[in-house]
Amino acid sequence: MTFFKGETAKAVYALLVALLCAVEVKADGQIGNCSRTVLQEVAIRVFTTSADATEYFGILGSFGGEPPGSGAPLAAAEPRNACTELNEKVQGCVLLAERGLCSFVQKAYAAQAAGAVGLIVYNDNEDVFAMGCEESDPAFGDGALLAPVLLVANHVGASLLDASLSGANVTLLRTSTNESLRRLD
Repeated sequence: MTFFKGETAKAVYALLVALLCAVEVKADGQIGNCSRTVLQEVAIRVFTTSADATEYFGILGSFGGEPPGSGAPLAAAEPRNACTELNEKVQGCVLLAERGLCSFVQKAYAAQAAGAVGLIVYNDNEDVFAMGCEESDPAFGDGALLAPVLLVANHVGASLLDASLSGANVTLLRTSTNESLRRLD
């Protein structure tokens, strides 16, 4: 059996990361600013007026911060796509935005500028993947992205939107590596 060694092994690894995790790989084999290299699932626990939590799952983007593990209010973006300056400040909230019209990175910066501590983007279909980005995205000139950014399926987004209208709080928690291949519904 033949194994890749040295520079060839690094190039093969970088290519696999790019294919599996939607991250940018530079010509020299280095992974760029969009550098989360492992597909990472995040549990979204939604608390409404009852003591019971509803749990959903999403995939962490290849950029942004780590899930805080503590609760925060859930707020819907206005405008819903979060592509421009948000109409309301959402200081301390996890923001919910729909996919489309601008890059994931631009949405993340708009959320962070409005004071959000996290961003959940709901897809326009039921697919869920690690949101990629490109270092050439003009939004990267705006400093570090500190808040976690994750993608959920459309039906999860609809449920979260309903929860946001009823004043729900959410907790974002990284799942253990043993649970990382769980269904995302």
